Amino acid sequence: MRTDIPVVTLEFGTNLNTTSIREGADVYFECNIKSNPWVYRVSWRHNGKLLDNNIAEGIVVANQSLVLQNVSRARGGLYTCVGSNREGDGESNPVTLDIKFPPICRPGQMNSYSAARNELVKIPCEVEANPDDINFTWKFNSTQFEFLDIPTSVIAFDHARSTAHYLPRTEHVII
Repeated sequence: MRTDIPVVTLEFGTNLNTTSIREGADVYFECNIKSNPWVYRVSWRHNGKLLDNNIAEGIVVANQSLVLQNVSRARGGLYTCVGSNREGDGESNPVTLDIKFPPICRPGQMNSYSAARNELVKIPCEVEANPDDINFTWKFNSTQFEFLDIPTSVIAFDHARSTAHYLPRTEHVII
C-alpha cells in the first residue's frame, strides 16, 4: 500500500461571492484533502500564523471547514490549511480574503487648522479603505451653519490620500 504526504487544496465555500465580501459578512473555507494514511490533524493559518477555534472572536474551526463570522478588515489576508499524517504535512494553496470596507480617517490626523489671511495652508487627509480609489470632497466651514466647497483645482488626489491647499481671504480662520 502506497503512503504519501497529504495533498491539500483550499477554496472558499460554495455560494460565496468572493469579489464583494464586506465587513460584517460571514466567510466559509473548505479544505480538500487526499491522503493515505488519512490525516490525524487539520490546521488553519492566517498570514502564516496558526488559527485556533475561538468562538468569541468569530473563528470556528470544524476539521476541514473554517468559518469566520462577522469579519473585520483585520481578517483579510492569506489563508491556508495544512493536513498532517504520519508521512508529513501537506499545505494548501494560499487563498486571499479581500474584505471591502468604506473610507475611515487614519488615526492621529489633525482635524483643525489655524491660518491667517493670505497664508496658504496645506491640509492632508489620509483614509483607509478597500478599494482605495477614493473620491474626496472638501468643504470649508465658514460659519456655524455654512459650508463652502473647496474647488478641485486646489486639491491633490492620490488614491487614499488627498491634500487641500487653502488660502483664507478673511482675517483669521480655523479650518
